[in-house]
Amino acid sequence: MSRIIRAGRKRTERGRLFRKNLAIVLFISSLPMALIAVSTYLISARQIEREVDYTHQLRLIQTAEQLNEQFSQVEIIANQYAQQDLFQNQLNEDSYNDNFRLAQNMFELLTRLNSADRMIKRVQLYVKRNNALISPYQGAMAITDRQE
Repeated sequence: MSRIIRAGRKRTERGRLFRKNLAIVLFISSLPMALIAVSTYLISARQIEREVDYTHQLRLIQTAEQLNEQFSQVEIIANQYAQQDLFQNQLNEDSYNDNFRLAQNMFELLTRLNSADRMIKRVQLYVKRNNALISPYQGAMAITDRQE
């Protein structure tokens, strides 16, 4: 019986030694792969961050250029309408209160200017001589308060 116990102890000692050595071998063999994986992750994370930053900067520049073009178009549209005879001479000579045709032309022109570009939200005309604000949707309103 003592032989059986001794043989059993030898087996368990060999099994422990085998498992211990196996664990050491697996650890040593997986260490280089772990180092390669961590370094690849760190390097690629930095590269991805740079690419994302570059893409964002490029998109920001493109958006700014598009907005600049749209503002230029709005400026051209506003200048074209400002050069019309209605705003040049008639508004200074006639009163829109007295001349129905002038008021109608002014409201039509403001309505067309309002729908000329999607960036134009609301168009209003301020007439300094009468201290009035003319809008295609609200009509002509006298401005009494300076803050308005």
